[in-house]
Amino acid sequence: MFLINGHKQESLAVSDRATQFGDGCFTTARVIDGKVSLLSAHIQRLQ
Repeated sequence: MFLINGHKQESLAVSDRATQFGDGCFTTARVIDGKVSLLSAHIQRLQ
């Protein structure tokens, strides 16, 4: 899943700048029993 300008998308177009040039950011989060560990810290870091 991708979040593009606040909207969830299942795929990216080949012509999308992120696909062509690798633009973007991401985070990896640990999930335990269906819940993201330290979710508030992940969100704060991305803002």
